[in-house]
Amino acid sequence: MTTDVVLNTLIPLAERGATMNITLLTDGQIVQGDVIPASEYFEKVAQIFEGLGHESGRELSQVYLDTGKRVKAQEVEDRVIADQAASEAREAEDDHDSQPKRHFIHLKNAAIVQSSQGGVTALEPKLLRIKLDSISGWSFGSFTLDN
Repeated sequence: MTTDVVLNTLIPLAERGATMNITLLTDGQIVQGDVIPASEYFEKVAQIFEGLGHESGRELSQVYLDTGKRVKAQEVEDRVIADQAASEAREAEDDHDSQPKRHFIHLKNAAIVQSSQGGVTALEPKLLRIKLDSISGWSFGSFTLDN
């Protein structure tokens, strides 16, 4: 997991409804997109599989739906624990990390910046799950090309 405190804070903010566009440097690739909660990622992937219209698609959809429900419940529980820990930290004037540990960041409207080709390639289905350990740099906003 990345030790970047700000990047780790973006995930619970997304779980609370905040929308942020970010650019990530991961494994030598530049990726951009909007941070979303893990539960939203799993729900959107489930919709894609359901839309395939065959039995294996429905089965995969159900796996993602079930995972999304478990993740959503965990997000709510984590929020309650984090709020309680933050409240206790404020009372004790302790500055310890009260955020639950995350291992992945999830993006919608995801795209890969192709520096050698001078363009941005949108991913289909525009969803991406990235392991936080693989992120070596990041910034707010997205990459645009200057003509």
